[in-house]
Amino acid sequence: MVAFPSKYQIWKTWAQDGQVPEDDKKVKMFKANCDQIRMSAEVGLSQPRWLRRRYMLVRYEDIARYPMQKAEEMYRFTGIPFSPQVREWILRNTQTMQEDSGIFSTQRNSSEQAEKWRFSIPFTLAQVVQRVCGPTMELFGYRFVDDEKTLMNKSISLLEEKLFL
Repeated sequence: MVAFPSKYQIWKTWAQDGQVPEDDKKVKMFKANCDQIRMSAEVGLSQPRWLRRRYMLVRYEDIARYPMQKAEEMYRFTGIPFSPQVREWILRNTQTMQEDSGIFSTQRNSSEQAEKWRFSIPFTLAQVVQRVCGPTMELFGYRFVDDEKTLMNKSISLLEEKLFL
């Protein structure tokens, strides 16, 4: 929304008005994307014979919160050696200071980035996402919020600890 503001202008208008027409084409497309992601994950998690040991589900937030641990897990899963250069790259690109990370920079403090959306999205839009993407959010272990105060409360995690095996 920050990098491409014109693409999300209608969502911002809806948030200001407090009304989001869920039968709108863009909302339906958003729901369809959520449904596709959920269905793909469900296939992978059901571990059909043809996907066994070939599918690993990893949430963005887990990578952001534990970049080194998750990278090691992914490298181990794929059988690719986890080199010192990769380790150094991860440290350099996930532990940066705020002033070093502009909009188009690849360097971020990854643990902060994972929850940054909570403090910039209007509660109205969070409610719409919860309604249209609820089943997908449940599968991935995202907690729902009932009010703006909970959405903005940094001490409340909106992410369940979850292993995807």
